[in-house]
Amino acid sequence: MADRVLFVLESGGPGGLATQARGVAGELAALGYDAEWCLLDGPVASNAEPGCGRRLPADPLALRRLRRAVRQAAPAIVHAWGPTAAAYGAWAAGSAKLVVTVGRAGAAEPAWARLIHRGWRRRADAIVAPSSEVADALGPEATVVPPGVPIAEAASAEASREQLLAELRLPASARVIAIVSRMLPRKRVKELVWCADLMRVLRDEVRVLVIGDGPQLPALARFARMASDLEHVRLLGERSDLPRLLGAADVYWHAGDEQSPPLALLEAMAAGVPVVADQTPGASQTVVNNETGLLVPLGGRAERARATERLLTEPDHAAQLAANAQADIAKRYAIGRAARDYAAMYQS
Repeated sequence: MADRVLFVLESGGPGGLATQARGVAGELAALGYDAEWCLLDGPVASNAEPGCGRRLPADPLALRRLRRAVRQAAPAIVHAWGPTAAAYGAWAAGSAKLVVTVGRAGAAEPAWARLIHRGWRRRADAIVAPSSEVADALGPEATVVPPGVPIAEAASAEASREQLLAELRLPASARVIAIVSRMLPRKRVKELVWCADLMRVLRDEVRVLVIGDGPQLPALARFARMASDLEHVRLLGERSDLPRLLGAADVYWHAGDEQSPPLALLEAMAAGVPVVADQTPGASQTVVNNETGLLVPLGGRAERARATERLLTEPDHAAQLAANAQADIAKRYAIGRAARDYAAMYQS
């Protein structure tokens, strides 16, 4: 019988830890594991995945439902993704081992949050970080498991560029720049919208597609109307056809001061899109400047515009960078490798 693992997530929305968890779960079956799910914010009556119906940050009813889910699943391991899921998992895991994956090291936190985090850290049997920077912030007990992306699926996704351009009502001559991000201030999407207007001056045929959702989306839509225009900058919201959109892009832009390899950046590189990214700790672990992509100073709009113009005017160089990136991502960041690392941790 396969060893059973119960994944606990705050929510099941696309992006971040949820996307990573789903990718790992999909690979675990071949390694002898049966992965089940419980979403803290998911509906209680769900045919697909059990949810705890959490309504408050500290919800005793949600905790009781999670405990019930643990008893019913009887897992060997409860794997919590993110500190909120870890806080609930620490109380509900019972005799199961508790593994916690943390996406990023938190900034200054209030006293009550530090108290909760100390609780789950004492209970956790293993703490996982996506990079050495995050692991150092968490402490010596943290283990590094780099994130992974589904290489085969991303590399083989074939999108009809002409069909997509027609669907989005973009001109056939458009040069497409894609951005995938949660709409949060720390993701610095506003800086990219500023740069989009600079690119419009250089090349009127440039169209920037901003893909993703989040609390800052309405404010970004207003800013895009003021800083540029909605003909050149399209805010598409959350999309389920990301490989298709990336397949139609000429360049991918990434911003944000991450400490770990950004998942969206990995997906773009795996899809064979030449990338321009801020030179941050996370992106610098992922992109080798002028070998697998181009790095620019954090917030450097002029430098980003020049780097993008270089990729658009030197298609052979852009294609070589994209091919190098695909090979490097397949070697270092395949989701199968991440799943094997987790399986080895479960066994230990």
